[in-house]
Amino acid sequence: MIISNLVFLRILAILLIVNAHLGDLYPFPHLDFGGHLGDSIFYFISGIGLTLSFLKKPVNASSWAKKRIIKIVIPLLMYIGVMNLGNWRGFADTSFNILTWHDVDQLTSFFPVLWALYLLFLPLNKLTVTGTRNMLVFLMVFAFMLFIYRTRTLSVIPSGLPSSDIFFSLTAFISFLLGMYVTKKNVGSFTGKNGLIIAVVSTSIILCSQGMHHYILSIDKKYIFINFYLNFLTVIAFYMLATSINAKGVSRFLPFLQEMALSSLAVFIVHVKIIEIIKMAPIQFPYNIACVYLYSFIFAYSLTKVSNYAGNYVLGRISASNH
Repeated sequence: MIISNLVFLRILAILLIVNAHLGDLYPFPHLDFGGHLGDSIFYFISGIGLTLSFLKKPVNASSWAKKRIIKIVIPLLMYIGVMNLGNWRGFADTSFNILTWHDVDQLTSFFPVLWALYLLFLPLNKLTVTGTRNMLVFLMVFAFMLFIYRTRTLSVIPSGLPSSDIFFSLTAFISFLLGMYVTKKNVGSFTGKNGLIIAVVSTSIILCSQGMHHYILSIDKKYIFINFYLNFLTVIAFYMLATSINAKGVSRFLPFLQEMALSSLAVFIVHVKIIEIIKMAPIQFPYNIACVYLYSFIFAYSLTKVSNYAGNYVLGRISASNH
């Protein structure tokens, strides 16, 4: 597997997530799409990354948790702190909402769900390839049965189904497990003599599945659950497309793209504040959209560099004290 190809997916994920929050800046309706797909891609990549990291260097639960918490919690607190300078109440509230589980609404919140998946990773990683596949099948069937139950009992189904409610967590769980499965199954790069064919086929799948997705949104809501499965089809198609790209052909841009990809979590935190600022500025479309992306990535890049230094420093001190 060419790991560098996955930076494309990570960048795509954060671009889609940011785009979903730009509704007030667009002059046309329905351009703020892709948030749920971006989340799913991010969870999928997380499953791949964690599995590859563990396969490369297996560690015990304590060491694994310590490293992950320090490398993620410290940066997140720094990002939140910078976004709430002089506002301790805002810092405390944002940190509490992001880092702790305390409300059922967090079933549809990006970071709390991500934490849950991180906690589940070690027990899930003990599953064999067959066990992981069977778990995926079970979750797919369970989601379908849950949908049928709720429609027959006239339970309230959110208009954004399946990108809201319990189905958000199910989508995240399945996407994460899907990433673990393709890694364990060793479904690596699609580059080679069939790379162009794979790229064309995967692009066609993406266009068709997303076309169906938006068409279903425009008709009877009872068919919207099909989007749950179209979401996973699109994620896999994007994975095939990304790994069919010849990384050597874009090698000169990889260092820059990797920096962008590594800044994605910071972008997730800072882009909301950037959007608020851009809303108050006399900047017209499409320059306002460009400014959101540009300033979000520039600011996020700086924060990521500082937070990485802080995280590595803490890990180094802990390692030194253990010896």
